[in-house]
Amino acid sequence: MWAVEIDDDDYFAHWALGVAFNFQRNHDIAIDEIKRSIALNSSFAPAHAQLAGALVFFGHGKEAHSVWP
Repeated sequence: MWAVEIDDDDYFAHWALGVAFNFQRNHDIAIDEIKRSIALNSSFAPAHAQLAGALVFFGHGKEAHSVWP
């Protein structure tokens, strides 16, 4: 979390934080962080994959289909 506090525009830090929250089952926060990562760098494919996977896992299959580029 400190990396995001240092640089809130670091797409990789937001993605990593989202992955960590995903593992902790903090679903809403995880999805928000991953979406922030994509907003900062829309070409970062791992964030798209992580977001789609998280959405499917948490029961949002239709939304997951729409976020995959």
